[in-house]
Amino acid sequence: MSKQARLKVLSEIDAITQVHCEFCEHKNANSKKSVCNGCSFGKQLISLGEQLDFITKEERVKVPESKRDVFCPETYVKMKTQGMSQNDIAKHFGIARSTLVIYLKEWNLYEPMKKEPFKVPVKKEKPIEVIGQATETNNSSEVDYKSKYEELLKEHNSLRQSNTQLADRVLELTEQLKSAEESKDILLKDNSVLRNDKEELEKKIAETSNNTKQGLIDLYDQMEEMQKKNVLLGKQLEACKKSHYALEEDNSRLVQENAKLTDQSNVFRQTLRLVL
Repeated sequence: MSKQARLKVLSEIDAITQVHCEFCEHKNANSKKSVCNGCSFGKQLISLGEQLDFITKEERVKVPESKRDVFCPETYVKMKTQGMSQNDIAKHFGIARSTLVIYLKEWNLYEPMKKEPFKVPVKKEKPIEVIGQATETNNSSEVDYKSKYEELLKEHNSLRQSNTQLADRVLELTEQLKSAEESKDILLKDNSVLRNDKEELEKKIAETSNNTKQGLIDLYDQMEEMQKKNVLLGKQLEACKKSHYALEEDNSRLVQENAKLTDQSNVFRQTLRLVL
């Protein structure tokens, strides 16, 4: 993972330096500084350099545990006085030379390798005839060089303009990327909220479905009880009808007996009058 992060940071640094810094108008060729402090790209390069330094420190291979107690500045100085090179010392402790250089910088013992001064090759003097021919050819080709130089200047200016346009385009794309990432985060949050709402709605639907099922079961039981009560009431109604019919028959019989009694009472009254 750290290797991918390192490559990503390096690619960003190369993109900024190639697109903007290489053809920057504010960059002074005689200046030793590679980064302009006041430039926004310079600030980005400084932050990327700090990230790269942090990643390289994380990637540093540590000394094995078996030789960690021996690996110290004193042992390095002793081995160096014995005539061992940095490569030999690094192999002895099982680390890379770049890792050893990092430790030496921390111990303030790093000594950069001295490069031999560049030796200018001695040119042999040409005979006078050859020099005369060369001057004639140079005079004839000066016009061609000037025209080529002007063409190269035009191409350079056009490339500088295209590079500035590309730099502006890169800035626009980075801003669009940032806005897209922000919108992505917002959409992810909305998605999580909608997912929670969906789960709550599913729970409510399940609860309501269970309640409706239970309510239907209760209604079905009530209907069965009502049907049973209806059957009982029907039976009671039939019994009442039968008792009503019996009472009507008794009433008609009593009416007939009452009529007979009234007739007998009338006869008895008539006889009583005759006797008196």
